[in-house]
Parts: sequence; C-alpha cells; structure tokens
Amino acid sequence: PVIISILIFLPFYLLSKTSGVHDLSYFSNNQIFDPLRQLNFLLSNPMNIIKVLIVTTVQRFGFYLQSLIGIFGWLEYGLDPLSYLLYGLFFIYVIVETRHTLSLHKNKTILLSLTLIISYIFIILLGFVFYTVKGTLISGGIQGRYFIPFVPFIILLITQFTQKINWPKIKMGNNVKNIFSILIIIYLMTATFYSVFKRYY
Repeated sequence: PVIISILIFLPFYLLSKTSGVHDLSYFSNNQIFDPLRQLNFLLSNPMNIIKVLIVTTVQRFGFYLQSLIGIFGWLEYGLDPLSYLLYGLFFIYVIVETRHTLSLHKNKTILLSLTLIISYIFIILLGFVFYTVKGTLISGGIQGRYFIPFVPFIILLITQFTQKINWPKIKMGNNVKNIFSILIIIYLMTATFYSVFKRYY
C-alpha cells in the first residue's frame, strides 16, 4: 500500500514543486474530489483496483479511441464517422507495412507489453484518485490524447504478433497509391476544418 501511494502521489508532488500546476492542497480541500478517500478505497481491497480498471476500460474505451484521433472544443464535437474510419484504416495500414521492419526478442516483447500495461493502469488510477467523483468506478478526467505518446510503441508491439500473418495483398501502382493517399489527406483536412467551421459559424 505504501509503495502504491508513493507511485500515485509522487508525480503530482514533483509537478507542484517544479511548475505549480498541480496544487495538492487544492485536491485535499476540494469538495467534489477526495483523493484520500479514493486511495483508501483502492487499497482497502485489491479487487477494487481490478474493478476500476475493467469498468473504466469497458465504458470508456470507445471514447479513448475517438478522442485519441480528435474531439474538439470542450469535448462537445468531433469529426464525421468516415474520418474516424479512415484514421483507423491508416493505423492498420501502418501495422501491415511496418510489421517486418523490426523484430524484437521475446524478452523485449514481454518487457514492452508490461510497460504499456503498467502505464495504462497508472494513468487510469491517477484519474480515479484525483479526478473521479465519489461513488463511481469509472475513472474521470482522462482523454485519448493522453495515450498519444504510446501509439508508436503499441504499433511496435502489435507488429510483433502480426509478422506471420499472411495479409491479403492488393495490387496497386505507385501512382494510384499516391493519388489515393493525397485524396484521403485532402478529405481529412477538409473534414477537420469543416467541423471547426460548423461549430463556430
């Protein structure tokens, strides 16, 4: 319990000392969020940690994916469904095209997996302790953009398990591929600007 408490509170303590952005006294006196109560809830029973992780992941996974790509303003508007689909297809395309680029040793793959899992757990628990209203198991205050730094490592991890998959090959000339890519980029840029324009005008 002591180690878990240190791991959760230490980053915020250091940030409060270096930048003043996160004031721990604010959280301790806040009437909505009660970090100590949330922390006691987690430490009182290890199953509570598992419940928070499962419930948050199930309930918020779609939101994390959507906000990883982009939800604008105060999270009240985003892109059209086709844009999100195209970004998802681009993610798959990157995995397929780079699956043979780098092959990690089994131990490194395990280490990478554990690092990503622990990082995810850490972020979810931080949100639960500091930005979650009492009485709910869904960790609050977390958006998909917080996971952007992990995307390259997630791609690297996925490619380790997809190297032996025989993906269907679509024959396409370089010129056609370039034109297709340019059209997609133009569409995504147009859709983004239109979404912002529609929101404010």
